[in-house]
Amino acid sequence: MTATITTTPVVASNGRRTLRSWHDEVRALHAAGHTGEAIDLIDRLAEAVPSEPRLRHDLVALLRADGRAVDADRLAVELDPNDARAWCRLSRHARCTQDLDLFVEASLGWEAARPGDPTVAHFAAIARQIRDGHTHARPEAGYIAELFDHYADRFEGHLAKLGYRGPDVVADLVADLIGDGELRADSTLADLGCGTGLVGDRLRDATPWNGHLTGVDLSPRMLDHAATRTFDDRPVYDAVAEADFVDFLDTVPNGLDALVAADAFIYVGDLRPVFAATARALRPGGWLVATLERLEPGDMAATSASGFRADLSGRYLHDDDWVERELLTAGFDVVVVEPMSVRREGHRPTPGSVVVAHLPRHTR
Repeated sequence: MTATITTTPVVASNGRRTLRSWHDEVRALHAAGHTGEAIDLIDRLAEAVPSEPRLRHDLVALLRADGRAVDADRLAVELDPNDARAWCRLSRHARCTQDLDLFVEASLGWEAARPGDPTVAHFAAIARQIRDGHTHARPEAGYIAELFDHYADRFEGHLAKLGYRGPDVVADLVADLIGDGELRADSTLADLGCGTGLVGDRLRDATPWNGHLTGVDLSPRMLDHAATRTFDDRPVYDAVAEADFVDFLDTVPNGLDALVAADAFIYVGDLRPVFAATARALRPGGWLVATLERLEPGDMAATSASGFRADLSGRYLHDDDWVERELLTAGFDVVVVEPMSVRREGHRPTPGSVVVAHLPRHTR
């Protein structure tokens, strides 16, 4: 503790003690391992001498040292409502503990303390979704790029800890389509939300497919990894594009035989514009293969008209029936949506779904 304490007296009596001497006792208790007693003493001092705000700041430090991070951050934002870092920690804690009330309070406080930040704005929008019931349809501009640029270099190690198998699932489904004669081995594919290139790598390695592949992502640093990934001394991706899904798809009308998206659509809420753009980009007879996180029956939005909701994780959950219905509306004629988990979190499978959709062969 480094606060400078004045010599304002705590009590008036013979041999009265100064505030500095009381503060020295707090330091001594903490140094001796009696942090709980130190907290009790400095809390009483802060109430007795409200003119010394530094005492409450010292209380924040002691609470944090005692492992009471949430109490420390609650006091920190009470002292300074513009303490964005404390609001951020409270929001993160609420997400981990599923404390909806704290999440709403902390995320909105975080936004007030740090306006204009796309990550903060995204979680604040989720907080308003919980508070007001308004559907948050998609992340704020810049959130995805900021998120994945931040941990592009450790992305694959993180997924390994989650037992992530999205690329294997997608590659197996593409191999089945080729084996059944539904997709040519030299077909043209795009990998939406390609990240560092895990899906592309599996497609090259584990399937007979050997066609042209474009990787699409909003994160420049992720694309740097994908662009340099090789298999058998050739680039995994023939091209990469830094673009929003719909913006990219609208540049290739009737130009693709298949689209793959492993855990990419979980960062989009309202998928209807993406489904419509996919139908425009695919050639007749084309295929969409994707994975999603599933909105479980009984979830607060499972029976709503939206069919999706933003989760505290910042990702989106989608209702299987809604996904099937909206793909059919977009023009697909065969749609299969089946439960399948592709990752684990908290030592439990994350509820998910796999989607396989076919565009009619006749010319639209």
